[in-house]
Amino acid sequence: MLRERAGIPLIDGLYIAYASYVRCSALITNDNRMKSVLGVEVIALSSLL
Repeated sequence: MLRERAGIPLIDGLYIAYASYVRCSALITNDNRMKSVLGVEVIALSSLL
């Protein structure tokens, strides 16, 4: 569903779907292309350094 509706690659979709499933509000990643969906905010690691 995420790949089709939001254009998210399979692996990114798995990370975001699981984060949503376990009720994470944010996901910190080094992948600047990952999008925020399903109520999970994607935070770039570089913005925290």
